[in-house]
Amino acid sequence: MSLNLATTPLAGAAVGPAHMQNRRNSTTNYSASAPSGRPWSARDSNELTQTLIGRDGELVLLGEFVDSLSHSGSGLLLLGELGVGKTSLLRTAGEMGRGAGYLVLATDGFGRESVLDFSALHKLLFPVLEHLSSLSVSHRTALSTALGVEVGPRSDALVLFNAVHSLLTRAAADRPVLLLVDDLSLVDSSTDFMLSLLARRLSGTRIGLIGTVETLGQRVPFPLERQIVLSRLARGDAEELLDSVEPRLPLHARAVLLEQADGNPLALLELLPEVGRALTLGSGGYPIVALDPDPGVSPFSTQIDDLPERTRRLLLLLALDSGGDLRALPETQLTFDDLAPAERAGLIKVDLATFTARFEHPLIRSTLVARASSGERRVAHLTLAKRQGTRLEARAFHLAEAATDADETVAMLLERAAGVALARGRSRVATQALAQAARMSPQPIERRRRFARAAFVAAETLGEAVLDSGLQEEVGPSDGTSGSMYAALAKAFAVLENGSGSRTACQLAQDAVEKGLHGWDATNRELVDAMHFWLALCLTTSREVQWRAFFEALARMKPEAPEKLRTLSIVLADTAHAQPAQRARIGDMLSALDDRDESVYVHQLLTAATFLDLQVNGRPVGWRLIESGRGRETTLTYIRSLASVTLNDFSTGRWREAQELVSEGRAAVASIHLLAHPVLGMFEYVAALLAGARGESGEAAESAARLDEIAVRLDSVALQRFSHHARTVAACGRADWEDVYGHASAVGRSGGFAPYVPEALLVAYDLVEAGVRTGRIEEARAHYSAMIEAGLPALSPRLAMLTHGAAGLVLDGAGSCQEFESAIAVPHADDWPLDYARVQLEFGSRLRRERCLGDARDQLHSALETFERLGAQPWILRTSSELRVAREHLSNPDVRAPLTAQELVVAELAAEGFSNKEIGERMLLSARTVSGHLYRVFPKLGIVSRSALRDALRGQEHHPT
Repeated sequence: MSLNLATTPLAGAAVGPAHMQNRRNSTTNYSASAPSGRPWSARDSNELTQTLIGRDGELVLLGEFVDSLSHSGSGLLLLGELGVGKTSLLRTAGEMGRGAGYLVLATDGFGRESVLDFSALHKLLFPVLEHLSSLSVSHRTALSTALGVEVGPRSDALVLFNAVHSLLTRAAADRPVLLLVDDLSLVDSSTDFMLSLLARRLSGTRIGLIGTVETLGQRVPFPLERQIVLSRLARGDAEELLDSVEPRLPLHARAVLLEQADGNPLALLELLPEVGRALTLGSGGYPIVALDPDPGVSPFSTQIDDLPERTRRLLLLLALDSGGDLRALPETQLTFDDLAPAERAGLIKVDLATFTARFEHPLIRSTLVARASSGERRVAHLTLAKRQGTRLEARAFHLAEAATDADETVAMLLERAAGVALARGRSRVATQALAQAARMSPQPIERRRRFARAAFVAAETLGEAVLDSGLQEEVGPSDGTSGSMYAALAKAFAVLENGSGSRTACQLAQDAVEKGLHGWDATNRELVDAMHFWLALCLTTSREVQWRAFFEALARMKPEAPEKLRTLSIVLADTAHAQPAQRARIGDMLSALDDRDESVYVHQLLTAATFLDLQVNGRPVGWRLIESGRGRETTLTYIRSLASVTLNDFSTGRWREAQELVSEGRAAVASIHLLAHPVLGMFEYVAALLAGARGESGEAAESAARLDEIAVRLDSVALQRFSHHARTVAACGRADWEDVYGHASAVGRSGGFAPYVPEALLVAYDLVEAGVRTGRIEEARAHYSAMIEAGLPALSPRLAMLTHGAAGLVLDGAGSCQEFESAIAVPHADDWPLDYARVQLEFGSRLRRERCLGDARDQLHSALETFERLGAQPWILRTSSELRVAREHLSNPDVRAPLTAQELVVAELAAEGFSNKEIGERMLLSARTVSGHLYRVFPKLGIVSRSALRDALRGQEHHPT
C-alpha cells in the first residue's frame, strides 16, 4: 500500500508503504510554511494541523525548536514506536526550516547501506560538498577521502570531525542549518560516531539536529538536549485520520480497524486494504485483520519466523484471544518459558500483576495470524474454545472458526451468543454472531432467517442499512414469505435512510406481518419483534390508516397479543384516552426493565413515559443505557436514550444538562452517518424548545426548520407536530397568541382529542390560553371541557395541574382563583417547573386584576424565581412587568420596611446564590418558609427579582426588627 503524502492527510504516520525498507524513499510536499525570510514561529504550527492529524501539541514544540535555531544551535530527539509518526513530523520540521529560510540537510538509516562507512554522512552533506574548497587543505582532504570524493588514506577521526564541523559552521554563517536524521539507530557506525560528537557541540552555533529513534523507555543513543515522545493517537484523532483517507468505509469495518490499529497511524493505514477480507474472527467477535503473509510486507515477519515453533504457537493463541489471558497456559501444554523468546525479541510484554500479555505493536497480532496456516488457526481456535472460563460469545466464535463445514449446533450457539451480546449492549458483536450463525447453518431457511435477523439487529440497534451492501441475496425476499420477517424490517429501515418515507417503511412492515409464516402465534419471537417495529413506524408516520391496520393485526394474534405489547400500543396510539391503570402499568414495566429487554421495546417504553409524564420512572433506565453506551460503540439504543433523557431534562427544568445532551446526541448521530431517522428530529425538537423558551428566536427558528426538513424527508406527521409544538412554546414566550393558536391547532384541534395524536396533550393548555387571549372564548371553554371528558386530571399530576389551570383561564371571579389554587396544590406538579411557573404567572395576574395584590405578588415572585432559574427570558420579562403593575418597584414608599433579622439572613444567603432548599437546611427552615421570607423581602427592598438582591443589599445599612 503506497501513499502520496502530498495529498493524504497524516497523523504523523511514518510513511505508508507496506515494504518498510522502501518507506524512506517517498517525498512529502507540504503547502504550509512560514513566510519566506523569517524564522518559523509556534503560531505557524496551526497551519499544519490540517496535514498532521492529532499532533497539535507536537507541532507547537517543533515550531518553537526550529524558531530557536536562529539564535543558538540545539538538538531534538523524536521518540516513538514504529509507525507512530516520527518521520512525518521530521519532514514537517524540514518544511518549517525551509519556509524560514534555513539550509535543510537530511539523511536516514538504511539497512542495506549500514555496512558502508559514512554512507549516511555522505547523503547528509552531499548538497554542500561543492563548498569543500573553502576548507583548509587538511580538513578538505580528510572529508573528501572519508566520503569517497578522493582516494587516499583515512584521516584521524578528530580531524575528520573538525572538517565536518567546519563545513557546517561555514554554511551556518549565512543562514541557520537544520540537520534531519531519520532512524538514528540504523545509520552506519562511522556516521553514528560523527553525529554523536556533533550533538555535543551544537551550543553556540546556528546548527540544529533532529533525529528519530524507534524505541521508548530505552537508552537514548544520542546526547540531544530535547525530546518529544510521540504516543498513539486518541480515538477521535484516529477516526479523523480514517475519515480523511477512506470516508466511505462501512461502519462495521471501521470499528474493527480502529479497534485493532489502537491509535497507531501506520497500522491503521496498512490494515485498511485488508479489513474487508479479514482471515478470521477473534474472541468477542472482532475480526483479526491479517496482513499479506509475504515476509516483505510486515516489518515483524522475520522476527516471528525466527521464533521457536512452540513460541509461535503460543503467540498465535494470544493473538486470537483479545484478552491476552495467560491463566489458561497449563491447558495448552505451553509454559512461560515459551514466551521468553518473544519477550527478548520485543514482540510482547508480560504483565505479571494481571497475568496477561500484550503485543508491543498493533501489527504484530495481524502478522501472526497471517503467517499461520489455516490448520494452525483451526487448532488454536479449538484450543481456545475448550479453555475453562471462556465466555459464551468467545466459545461460539472460536468453534465457528475451528469448524470445517456447516454445523447447526455451532450455529445455535452463535445465535445464543448474539442474544447475550445484545443484553450487554454489544450490538456489533451480536450482528456479527448472527451473520456467522447464518454461514454455519446447514438448512437454507435457517440461513436466510439468521442473515435477516443480523440485518435487522444492525439496522435497529446500530443504524446500519446493511441490506444495501450485498446481503439482499442471502436473506431472500423481504416480504416475510421466505420464513423470516426480519428481512422486511431491515429493508424498512433502509427505506427510511434513503428518504423514501415512513409510510413506505410502514407498508413494508405491514406486508411482512400479514404475509409471514407465523400463524399469528403470540409466542413467536419474530412476530412480536415485527409488531414492535411496526408500532415504532406507526408512531413516526402517525396516520390513521396505518394505525388501524396495526390494531387489526394486533387483534389477530393468538390467543391474544402479549400484554406489554397491547398496553404500549394503546398508550402510544391514543394517550389522551389512556386509563390511570394503564399509566400505572407503564410505570411497573419501567421498573421491571433489565438488560435482557430488546432496545425497541425499551425505547417505546421511554416514549410512553414521556407522554404520560413518568419521567421520574424512565430517567434511571435512560441514564443506565447512556452510561452503558458511552465509551463503547455508538448505537441507536444509546442515541435514543440520549433523546429520551434530553426531552425529560427540558420538561423537568434541567435545561443546562439538556443543552449538553443535545450536543452529545448530534455528535453521536453524525458519527454513525445517519441520513434520516426519527431520533435526529428529537434532538432538533429539544433544541428548538430550549431556544424558544429562552427567547433565542433565531436559534429556535433554525432548529425548527431543521426539524421540518427531517419530517418532510421521513414523511412523518409526528415530527411535524413536534415542530409545531416547539414553535408554540416560542410564541407563548413572546405572547404572540395568534401564532400560539395557529401552531397549537396544527398539533391537536380545539374542542377534542382525536385518536392517534398523542402530541395533542403537549398543547392542551396552550390552546385554552391562546383561545382566551385571542377572544375565542367558546373554543377555549370547549377544549377545557374536552380535557375534563378525557379524564386528563386523573392521568398525571402535570395534566391535573394544567387542567385546573385551564379552568382558571376560562372561569371568572372566585371560581377562577379556586381553580388556580387547585392547580398549584396538585402534589408533585412543580416537577414540571416551566408549566408550573406559567400557571403561577396566570394566577398572579388574575389576583392582581382582582386587587389581591399581596397574594398576587406571592405567586408572581415564585414564578419569577423559577423563570430566572431556568433562564426563560421571555417569561422573566412578562412576570417582571406584572410585578411592576402590582406596584413592586423602588419608588413605591408604601412597600418599604425594615427587614427582620431572619429575613436579612435569608436575603444575604440568597444573594450569594444559595437555593431555597440550601438556605432552609442551613437555617433549619422549610423551603416554603424561606420562599415566604423572600416574598416579603423583595417589596421591602424595592426589587422584583432574586438577581437584584446583591445590589440592593450592598452598601445599605439594615436595621433588623
